[in-house]
Amino acid sequence: MSNWKRLGRDCPICNGQRKHKDCRQSISTGLIFCHDDTANPTGWIFRKHDSNGFGIWQAEADATAYAEQPQLERDREREARQRQKQQRQAAELAAQMPAVERDRWNRKLLKSLSLSEADRAHLLDRGFKPEWIEADGYCSIAQWQALPAGFPLNFPGRTKRGGFVAKSSGIVCPTPDVEKQIVGLQNRQHDGSQGRYCWGSCENAPVHLNGEMPIGVYVPIADVQGDAVWLVDSPVLKGSLARYLFNVFVIGATNGSFASSFKTTRHTLTTLFDRYPMLKRVRLTPDAGDVRNKSVMKRWLVQHDFLIKLGYEVDVAWWEQITKEECDIDELPPTQFDQIRYLSFAQFEAIAREQGGLAALNRKATISNRAAADRYIRQEQEQERIAEAQAWEDFAQQLKRLHTRARPKNGFGTSAQPNTSKFRKQPIADLAPPTTSAIVLYNPAFALRRWVQWVTPTTVPTVAEWEQMGRPVLIYAPADRLTIITSLVEHGYSTVLIADVTGSGKSHFAGEFLQQHQARERDRQQAAIEANDGVLPKDYCLQQAVYTAHDYRNPSTESLEAISEAVSGGALVYDHSKHTPSGNPYRKRALKGQTLDIPALCQEDDNIQTLRAKGIDVPRGKNSVFCQNCTQFEACPYLAEQAAQKKHTTLRTHLNKFSPTPGAIVLVDEAGRAVQGTRQTTATWAQVETEIARIARFDPQLYQSLSSLLDRLSQSLRRAIEEKGYHGLVHADLVKFLPTAEEVAPQLWAAVADAWLATDDPWDFEDAIERLRLTIQPFLKKAFTGVTTPEAKSQVIDELFTVGLIPKLLKAILGVDRTTLTITGDSQIIITQRSYHHASTIRSCATALLMDGTPDPRDLARKLGIKPTAICTVKAVSLPFAALTIKRIRGVGRVGQQRKADSPQCLMPRLLKTIEAIIQAAPDRDRVGLLDLKRFTECYAQLGHDLCIGHHFADNRNSNRFRECTTMISVPLATQHLGLLLAEWRTLTGQTISLAQAPPAFWAWTTRKTTQELLQDIGRTRAQHRPTEAITHWIVSEISDDQWQQIQAYFQSAKWRKLIFTTCAPMPLRALSKKPLIELWRPCGRLFNKAHPSPLTLLPLSLDFTKVASAKLPNRSRADLLPCEKV
Repeated sequence: MSNWKRLGRDCPICNGQRKHKDCRQSISTGLIFCHDDTANPTGWIFRKHDSNGFGIWQAEADATAYAEQPQLERDREREARQRQKQQRQAAELAAQMPAVERDRWNRKLLKSLSLSEADRAHLLDRGFKPEWIEADGYCSIAQWQALPAGFPLNFPGRTKRGGFVAKSSGIVCPTPDVEKQIVGLQNRQHDGSQGRYCWGSCENAPVHLNGEMPIGVYVPIADVQGDAVWLVDSPVLKGSLARYLFNVFVIGATNGSFASSFKTTRHTLTTLFDRYPMLKRVRLTPDAGDVRNKSVMKRWLVQHDFLIKLGYEVDVAWWEQITKEECDIDELPPTQFDQIRYLSFAQFEAIAREQGGLAALNRKATISNRAAADRYIRQEQEQERIAEAQAWEDFAQQLKRLHTRARPKNGFGTSAQPNTSKFRKQPIADLAPPTTSAIVLYNPAFALRRWVQWVTPTTVPTVAEWEQMGRPVLIYAPADRLTIITSLVEHGYSTVLIADVTGSGKSHFAGEFLQQHQARERDRQQAAIEANDGVLPKDYCLQQAVYTAHDYRNPSTESLEAISEAVSGGALVYDHSKHTPSGNPYRKRALKGQTLDIPALCQEDDNIQTLRAKGIDVPRGKNSVFCQNCTQFEACPYLAEQAAQKKHTTLRTHLNKFSPTPGAIVLVDEAGRAVQGTRQTTATWAQVETEIARIARFDPQLYQSLSSLLDRLSQSLRRAIEEKGYHGLVHADLVKFLPTAEEVAPQLWAAVADAWLATDDPWDFEDAIERLRLTIQPFLKKAFTGVTTPEAKSQVIDELFTVGLIPKLLKAILGVDRTTLTITGDSQIIITQRSYHHASTIRSCATALLMDGTPDPRDLARKLGIKPTAICTVKAVSLPFAALTIKRIRGVGRVGQQRKADSPQCLMPRLLKTIEAIIQAAPDRDRVGLLDLKRFTECYAQLGHDLCIGHHFADNRNSNRFRECTTMISVPLATQHLGLLLAEWRTLTGQTISLAQAPPAFWAWTTRKTTQELLQDIGRTRAQHRPTEAITHWIVSEISDDQWQQIQAYFQSAKWRKLIFTTCAPMPLRALSKKPLIELWRPCGRLFNKAHPSPLTLLPLSLDFTKVASAKLPNRSRADLLPCEKV
């Protein structure tokens, strides 16, 4: 039964004067929905506009009765209505046919139909080509077309009599979704007197999918043009034809109402943007005359706001379609395609205001309606404020009764009562009045929103202004970077992403910013002293600015090297093969057994690092239990230096070591890599047995209760390691070997049930997993009290502490904290857990400046736990890369971790020959740089050239080692271990999947990571700062066309060239069978008599010659085929 009543000519708002007679009334609420914005009826109150542009009106009598109704009764009625609505929606969703089934039955129906010549002629006249018509599957349908036998009752559009709900004959138009499944059918009726397009939908079998109308998704079949998804107001013909005409992605919704299909639109756009990385924005395509139609313009405003909330950039396709006489997007002739230009939405709004489409938006109701609404709103606010205060009081009383209730006299004690002081009754005047959206004044700043905004030092927007603009990317001149970033900090921006192109001097800027901050803070401190009679005030708060980087000890610029470096507790060694800008050798942490150049300041550093490897962080400082039991606690040089550095205005350190002070500013270099949202711990199966033995030793009662479960865990994990395969096991495959949560949970509860029932304090009760963890990872205070020497502490660590593998296994089984398990190819167990350390550190600062030349804002936001729209992205205009030539070698294959060297046709020998050919062709062989994985860098010594060699994931970011090179070679694609990436993905998103089931979003995420590293490779030569030198960058590994397009988009002014692999080195063995000349040899005595040996035969064959084809030659077989590299 419908919840709506059609009013027609009986509408009390417009008195039936509406042309379309689409006024309606909600049966459940009594509200009336009318499109007439000029009406001013007596006895009715205007509330707001709905998402379709209808004005919502309420009778004054209903409003008065509602205001006088007791709050408790209103709440009960509201809850009852909500429950009924949820039950009704759940029943409707359960009865709907799923998308997969819809696709099967829709295709079966279309297969039973055909397209008439008249309808084919209509589609051809509209602009379709014959092959497009066949590909889309259009068919003709008769009025009330009978369905073939066997169609289910819930097939969308199936009438109770077994026919299809076609009120008129027409053309059936399939509607595909983002997975190319036909989820709905629309009938383009020949008789358009009652509407041209009708869905195949009826009351007993609606077309709705998951409660929403389907939308049509059309993917181009040719090369994609542009970087936008086009949105049209039709889910069928218009969207499909636009896709073919312009070779763009198109999605269409009925009447362009994408916001009404919220979940479907969000899923569709997310899938498209993840699947096709070149997409950057969505594009609205208004029809001709829309800018003069008030109701249509309201609809476009709603769609724009909806897309903004989803986080997408929005622009508008415009070809001067002001009047109805102009063409729609699917009617535009090819000669006018080049007239399309793309406007910001603010420009589109300005045109609509000029043409009258937005003239009435500044006043949503008449003065009398607004006054009545204001009275009602004030009454509502008063009632809600009283109800809120009463609710807090009721909650406090209930909580107090709950936790002071007397326990039965069976030995149970009273538990600690929580503090309920924060629930005490508050004065009503102190409560903030609730907000309302019933009537709001039109905000002119809404029309100013845009997505790219040029700024100068005098036009930097405040945070409020930036939000009103639509949170645009701020573009500035490179010379203004320091001034503009300083202004953003002063304006109070919390998170700023500096996305200047790689090699543009972001690290140098960081040094300049810190030096400027140091001078400003010195002046501020001097002013405070002078204002306080020459004494620094006790309440003076020092604002610290800290630069964090992975290799903070070895800065890449002189400006950063001048900043004080955070003290290091561990021993260091020199690396004389690399030097800082000031000529100092690189310093890095000493490994065990190395000769120390700089001794450790903390004598307990080795023990602290051992605990950290086991997943236990040990803080250092005056309040640290670990430090308090140290023999050097009172005279520790590390703690003394650490205390002195807290008074420094600026500092260089690692993000893991940084503890922000109030009002601190943090600069994070290479933020995409530095900011981590997960933490990994490594273990082996032998540690499971060790932990079981320690549990039996230190908690025998718990071991007795869980011995069977622990033994099963050990055996299951051992079996998983034995059957792991060459590449290991990911979490989704590993948990199949382990017990299920239904099996584990009862045993864990049974182990502690008696203790829980007998405890006097259930608030602090330790469950089974926590007891297991404390058995093998005890509290530091309990373990190290009285243990003072490093040797004694090392012994305690070995005896009492493990990696805590068993508790982590149980958490992974129960799905706690998204703990993820992975087994690598060498049988190591990697535990990945969510880490909020970096996120809390950055979010505790007043301003975080994240620097990354190849950023992924969505990934950064996911790690920081914030929305992507909360990050203000700023970017300098890049200098041209006119001196750079990027050469892509085709045919070598994807170069990764696995490289055989068994024969000349294997990958590694062919790579060496290729690189040798590149070096020989270089104009200056002494200025050649190469980036490869660390394990393969020693292979290039046999070439005999003085190469500048760097390691991936170490030297391709924040490094100036290659700025003098004129030839640069990127050998592999810097891809991390896919199993560990999948573990990180699960920990961050909660999706438990295997590589075979990984969604497109995961592969897009990994591809973005690989492409970002490749872009960083190309930027190492700083080609934009060397316009007079010819610089060549070679990409040896095979890359996808999408990655190639992204590289071209990033280095727009560079030159490009593609080379075939065989021009540089021999072909691989598998490709030699396709050479024009194939050498065939028939061995003696195989097919002929030994007295007649077979001669060597050279046969000129075509390129498509294969081993199977060779077997068809007279007296030949595949075993007789020998490949010849060169003839």
